[in-house]
Amino acid sequence: MTGQRYVIELEGEPAGIVVGERTGFRFYAVQSHFSCLEQRVFRSPGQAEHACRELAEDDEPQFPAAMDFSFGAAKAHAP
Repeated sequence: MTGQRYVIELEGEPAGIVVGERTGFRFYAVQSHFSCLEQRVFRSPGQAEHACRELAEDDEPQFPAAMDFSFGAAKAHAP
């Protein structure tokens, strides 16, 4: 495990790299978006990838299904 290196990619873009140590795999962010994971030690490269995916998914906009996007547009009312 010591010295092994893996690139963590999400949708073809690098998120960071992990480097094997005695205690696990240390994460180094390539993009600032993943800097909150910097220096964190994971049990495996897969666990580091999972953490990156969860972080990326948490930052995607979430819209309720019934959200009204009319932005106050006038609505026709029958007299």
